[in-house]
Amino acid sequence: MNVKVPQSKLISFGLVIKSQLVLALLGFVLAGGIRGNWQITDLHFALYGALLAAGSFALLYVAYNVFPRMVQSLNTDLETYGSMIGHFSYPQLALIGVLAGLSEEWLFRAFLQDFVLGFSGNSPLGSASAIIVASLGFAALHGLSRRYFLFTFAMGLALGYAYQYSGSLLMVILWHSLYDVIALCWLKRKRWRL
Repeated sequence: MNVKVPQSKLISFGLVIKSQLVLALLGFVLAGGIRGNWQITDLHFALYGALLAAGSFALLYVAYNVFPRMVQSLNTDLETYGSMIGHFSYPQLALIGVLAGLSEEWLFRAFLQDFVLGFSGNSPLGSASAIIVASLGFAALHGLSRRYFLFTFAMGLALGYAYQYSGSLLMVILWHSLYDVIALCWLKRKRWRL
């Protein structure tokens, strides 16, 4: 980034960590704590989470190279994001990525998606409704712009579908966390431009 950012726009690392921890605690409490969908013995879910994170980033990278107008629009959003957190170190960004995956998946999948599913029933329509509502909440939290909202909504749908049909919260937490770590560190290296 070539533009000097006013100190008033910079977000403190402590504030980001505290907000992620509050979200994690909120999601944990609302979801009822650690439930049966943390099958640590099912290590293949951890592998799936890692593979899905790498695949998601690769797909995003290809899409950015194929759709230049999308890149131009998202670069504006990313520069705004970078102006707030671009001063963080790589380890700080990695910690934020891990905590974001944990807190947001607990809140949006383990709590909100399961909560809506409890009301709508475990039918295909009920499952779809739960995934869509949780994905809308997830996208609203990330709504820097209309395009970024749509991108995070699509990512929320993928995470919600994977959670619904695998039953593994561990898998989607790993997927989300690893994706965020890769994306944040890569974007810092690229100076918050694609």
